[in-house]
Amino acid sequence: MRQTLAVKTLRWVLQITFGVLLAASAAAQQPLTLSDAIKRGLETNERYRITQAEQDRADARIKQARSGILPDIRFDGSYTRNFKLAVNRIIFNDVPMTVQFGTRHTASWGVSVEQSLWEGGRVFAAWAAARSYHGMTNEMVSQARLDLETEVAQAFFDALLARRLVDVSQQSLSLAEENFAVVDKKFAQGLVSEYDHLRAQVRLSNLRPPLISAQNNRELADSRLRTLIGIPSGTGIELQDSEPDSSSWEANSLEQLVADARLHRPDVRASEYEVKILGNGVQSAQADYWPSLKLKGMFNWQTQTDQFKYRPGDVSKSWLGMVLVSYPIFDGFRRSGNIGLAKVDLSQARYRREALLKGVALEVEQARNNFHEATQRLEAQKETVAQAERGLQVANVRYESGVGTQLEVLDAQLELTTARIYAQTARHDRLVARAQWRRAMGEPVLNTIGME
Repeated sequence: MRQTLAVKTLRWVLQITFGVLLAASAAAQQPLTLSDAIKRGLETNERYRITQAEQDRADARIKQARSGILPDIRFDGSYTRNFKLAVNRIIFNDVPMTVQFGTRHTASWGVSVEQSLWEGGRVFAAWAAARSYHGMTNEMVSQARLDLETEVAQAFFDALLARRLVDVSQQSLSLAEENFAVVDKKFAQGLVSEYDHLRAQVRLSNLRPPLISAQNNRELADSRLRTLIGIPSGTGIELQDSEPDSSSWEANSLEQLVADARLHRPDVRASEYEVKILGNGVQSAQADYWPSLKLKGMFNWQTQTDQFKYRPGDVSKSWLGMVLVSYPIFDGFRRSGNIGLAKVDLSQARYRREALLKGVALEVEQARNNFHEATQRLEAQKETVAQAERGLQVANVRYESGVGTQLEVLDAQLELTTARIYAQTARHDRLVARAQWRRAMGEPVLNTIGME
């Protein structure tokens, strides 16, 4: 009975373990789509997480700036024990006397409330700057997300291209092997020269290094993609062919595209917030020319006694109310210097914003041109590949019939390989250009993922 129970338990454990391993293996072999890669990058990429952490800093700055508007309430307390009191000897009516100063026990505590009434607008300028910094941080996070999505998409498409170039190299090697088999058979029959036999053999040997190089490039492309999206090094990945989303604005005029990009791009909005922040900085610096006005109230409780026992008669209480006015008459031209620096910072921010707007126009135009160029190259290469395949068929038939030469076959193979490489490269360039175009317009690579 015990043995039967042990066998059933062991069988149950083995079934669960096998099921878990099978599920893990299936998950590991599941093809990785572009959407999956972007989601993993957003979840694991360290640089993006660092940018997100700036939002907490922005929240803290708002709290810090808001504190200038709220009252400052403090409690202060102290206790003093005099182990040896000060003694002074005096003479009164020719009689020496000893006078003791102080008491052995002194205790006091108090509560103070200070409220700023006017700081020349400095507090509200700081608060406005903190809110603008919060908005700028949010836009910077959005821009960092767009940058990461585009970077992941390009790495994804690079890995896809590397795989297709491996396939092209393998196809070229297979064609060379088939050609060598035909030449070798004819050479054995004495139908071709030794030179043609050697040339076919050299052609076959020369195609193996490009295949090795293409396989190595594939490993490097996979490593870059794994690093971006947080997949452990050495883990095999299988990619599913994916494309960026297309957009209705792709047919718009360049002027409309630039206008939309300037309106929607997070980095443009972040530059606007930067101008606001530095404008608030000028206001804060100018506030030094205004007096500051504060209201302060205090309550003090104090007692002094020689015994560690307090009686109501030994306690003194006081209430204080003060209005504090402060105005620097001369500070060595510090205020004018601060205002000058703040205005320079504001001017530089405005120049940076103008430069960014010009850069956006150039980036949109370049991305659009790259996309259209790659699209035209892809359409042209589709026809070229079909023609090259047909040319290789004709060359093979001619050579096997004894009409054509081996050089025709080798040239046809080379042209087909070149056409296939150009076609795959054009498709890759089109995918990358569309992703970069969407980034230039301020849109994510895939709308299905959305923006947080």
